[in-house]
Amino acid sequence: MTVLIYYGNDHPSNYVGCRVVTTIGASGDYKQEYFALSQYAKAKAKDDEWRALAAQVKKERRLQKQKKRWQIAGGLNASILVRNERKGSHTYQYIVPVFLVRLPASKGVKLFPIGGKFSFDQAFTVAVDFFCQSYQFDDEQRLLLIGRKPSKDIFTCDLYRELIKNGHRIELASLNEKLTSGGIEDKAD
Repeated sequence: MTVLIYYGNDHPSNYVGCRVVTTIGASGDYKQEYFALSQYAKAKAKDDEWRALAAQVKKERRLQKQKKRWQIAGGLNASILVRNERKGSHTYQYIVPVFLVRLPASKGVKLFPIGGKFSFDQAFTVAVDFFCQSYQFDDEQRLLLIGRKPSKDIFTCDLYRELIKNGHRIELASLNEKLTSGGIEDKAD
C-alpha cells in the first residue's frame, strides 16, 4: 500500500494532491482514491483502513483449505524430514514425521516431531496451539483447525510416495513405527 503525493509535474495531468493505492487479497482487488493535499489526514486514514482490511483477508486466507492434503492451513503442514548421516564408511538415514509451523514474517519454522516426545495426536494438538498463538487465532478458529486433523495415511501414502519419487529409500515399516510410538502417557494414580 502506498500514499503517493503529486506536485504539479509529477502526474500526467498535472494533478496536485495525494493518491492512495493498494491491491487486497489474492484476487487482486485493486483500490485507489484521490485526495487534495489539504486532506492528507483523510488519505492516511484510508491507507490505514485498507491495511487493516488486507490483514483481515490474509488471516482468512491462512485458514482456508490448501491445495495438497498435507497442507492443513497456510503455514501448518505435515512433513517427513529425512537426514543422512555418515559415520565412518557407512551412511545412515534417519526419518522423522513432523508437523511443521511456519513462523510469521518469514522467521523460520518450528517442528513438532511424532514418535519421540509426542504421539501423533499430541504433536498435532501442540502444533495447532502454537500455530493459533503465533497468528493470533481465537478458540473458534482453533477448533476449526483441530477438526482438520489429518489421518496417518497422509504420512504413509502421500508424503511417503513423494519421497520415493524424489529418490529416497525409506522403509514403510519404520515410518509406521514412528507414527504409532511416542508420547508421554497420562498415568492415573
